[in-house]
Amino acid sequence: MLKEKVALVLLASGKSTRYGKNKLLDEYKGIPMIEIALQKAVESKVERVILVTAYPAVEEIARKKCPSVEIVHNNSSEKGISQSLKLGITAAKDTTGCVFMVCDQPELSVKTLHKMIGALQKGENFIYVCSDGKRRGNPAAFPKQYYPELLNITGDRGGQQVIKNHPDKVREIPVESETELLDIDYIEDKKQLEREV
Repeated sequence: MLKEKVALVLLASGKSTRYGKNKLLDEYKGIPMIEIALQKAVESKVERVILVTAYPAVEEIARKKCPSVEIVHNNSSEKGISQSLKLGITAAKDTTGCVFMVCDQPELSVKTLHKMIGALQKGENFIYVCSDGKRRGNPAAFPKQYYPELLNITGDRGGQQVIKNHPDKVREIPVESETELLDIDYIEDKKQLEREV
């Protein structure tokens, strides 16, 4: 049986308002957060990695560190995360599924990405979300049949609305540690995570 063609879309256009500066360029354990995300995406061995970003500095890191990554520039990041989703889906329109990954979860494991990609490759038309058994989080993965619905999202809303619309189609991918789901919104979040992990 042929595996489905899957893309991993990195969403890297956020304004980092609560962080106070572009957190993706800030270092976590000595490495810029965007570089950590890029490396894990590439290590996942997914067919395509697509970076959607509004920031030339992020694009430059991608070109230097991960030249195989496709870059899509987001000229309308003020429209919110929905715009990044749309650009990612448009770039990946020939795929049969997309994993959408944010870039501020530095403890997310490549193993978890492998599990998500593998689940999508089965072609079973389920939506996949990560879970530590108590709560759900990113990344999230959608088969192609949900692309039209995702393209209709507006504003600063991600795929959560589509997930809510299809509760019977959602399957959880277990993470090995709850730290994998922790995203960094504030500088103190980063410092605390660095201390604890």
